[in-house]
Amino acid sequence: MLEYGLEGLPVVVTNAGQCAEVVDYGKCCFLIEPGDFNELARYLKFLMLNTKFRHELGSKLKERVMASYSCNAFLQQYKRVLTNL
Repeated sequence: MLEYGLEGLPVVVTNAGQCAEVVDYGKCCFLIEPGDFNELARYLKFLMLNTKFRHELGSKLKERVMASYSCNAFLQQYKRVLTNL
């Protein structure tokens, strides 16, 4: 999911594990329940038919990934931890 985000591609993820946290609770992707294949198909079709929205969603995910999961973001978090020791 992070790799797709770095490329600015939209994703449809399941509400399992930390997926919802990574994608900011559905603000930059579509979030479905595990095993809901009808919902998956609906969102994939929607993304295929809506180019502008697809690009916007991908851009939002890229911003989220860069802000929270890039090397720079990890370094900043690491510095905060060390500062608070």
